[in-house]
Amino acid sequence: RLLDVRPGRRLEAAVLDRLNFKLPLVDQVLPILADRLGPKLTMYIAMVAIVLTFLTGLTASFGQLLLLRVAVAIGEGHQWAPALRAQADWFPQKEKGRAAALLVTAGLGGLGLMPLLASLTVATTGSWRFVFFWLAAAGALALFVLNRYFFSTPKDAVAAGRMGFAEFDYIRAGLVRLPAGSRG
Repeated sequence: RLLDVRPGRRLEAAVLDRLNFKLPLVDQVLPILADRLGPKLTMYIAMVAIVLTFLTGLTASFGQLLLLRVAVAIGEGHQWAPALRAQADWFPQKEKGRAAALLVTAGLGGLGLMPLLASLTVATTGSWRFVFFWLAAAGALALFVLNRYFFSTPKDAVAAGRMGFAEFDYIRAGLVRLPAGSRG
């Protein structure tokens, strides 16, 4: 068995229970991509974690499991930065609080549902591996939605014919303007 949770093997169980962490270095370095490449392309890079998540369900040793989970943490660790960048580009100043609340609620709601869904999956299938398979499927769905419906900026949406000029003007009028020559 890959995971043995008998009293002498509690370290492995504790590590697996806490592997939903993000590396601090990832949180500080990789978000630069959101500013340089834009939110959509940065989220595509993070979606590589879908494949790694699926592979996690196929691991044959604790070492493989640990390495894949660290790789997933690196891949997923910077998804908040492009989400916040998109929020800054898409929502007028008077709507940013509501947009931030929705983003945080969705993120925390997912974290709250995860233990329940994982436990239910293990209880019904008899294997922890299926948790990673359906997580990969959920990630694939997110990738489809990102590809089909998300644009890095309102300007990109107008160029693709998915947004009218009235909405574009409304968004632009409400954005915070930086003084000329400043970076942001």
